[in-house]
Amino acid sequence: VQSYETQPEERKEFESHRVYADIQVVLTGEETLLYAPLESLSVVDPYNEEKDFQLYPMRGGVTRLEAGPGAVALFSLRMGMCPVAPHRPDQRR
Repeated sequence: VQSYETQPEERKEFESHRVYADIQVVLTGEETLLYAPLESLSVVDPYNEEKDFQLYPMRGGVTRLEAGPGAVALFSLRMGMCPVAPHRPDQRR
């Protein structure tokens, strides 16, 4: 279990796993979960077998899931995902 402060998309990278699926649970607040098939992402760093993750650069054209308290999302081993600060059209970026 991890706790973190969400960051804007510009500061984040997609991640994927080969051994364990990624389960995201929003307990408080809101976040946007970005995801895309691995085939559509470019590799940033080689796979880290010890920590079971691989990173990919942020890109457009991904699926966005707006999540609030109580939301649960499961990302399979074939998906890259990235939790980011929620998008608010009325906020300046």
